[in-house]
Amino acid sequence: MNPSSRAPEDNRAVSSDEQLIARTASGDHTAFEALVSKYQGPALNLAYRLLGDPAEAEEAVQETFLRVYRNAGRFHPAAPFRAWFFQILANICKDTMKKSKPVYGSVLPDRASPQEGAAASFERRQREQTIGRELARLPVNQRLALLLSFVEDLSYRDIAHSLNVSIKSVESLLVRAKKTMRWRLSGYL
Repeated sequence: MNPSSRAPEDNRAVSSDEQLIARTASGDHTAFEALVSKYQGPALNLAYRLLGDPAEAEEAVQETFLRVYRNAGRFHPAAPFRAWFFQILANICKDTMKKSKPVYGSVLPDRASPQEGAAASFERRQREQTIGRELARLPVNQRLALLLSFVEDLSYRDIAHSLNVSIKSVESLLVRAKKTMRWRLSGYL
């Protein structure tokens, strides 16, 4: 096969999120599918950690992708796509939390590894449940800041954009969240 005929596909494979959303805005369904493929797992993980219900998490993520698709033409690269995406997801999750009283979870349910013994598996699940319960007790913006920072590895600037707050506010939210979590988990961990 001629290498020059593969160049467009190779460029698509390495397209930035901003390029993918621009292509989505112009009707490229393949670009949108690439965004869904890249962000579906992290979005489900974050939504589940916030909402605690797998069905509500899936619904929030579907609604997020629907809004991303509908509003692709409105994206302006003042902030990275990733921050914009998580801003939409955070807002949908906040709205969902206002409508119902969720049961919070710490991580998506998974199966124990065959190498992990029953005692270790039980201990890990207990630790995850305790952390999840304490995380759920945090105010929503502290919880979101913590998850976006440590789970999604967003920069303070991107978290600020996602939560519609200043960078100083993000720093404050993270300091308070870490201090609270350290205090609440001090006897356990």
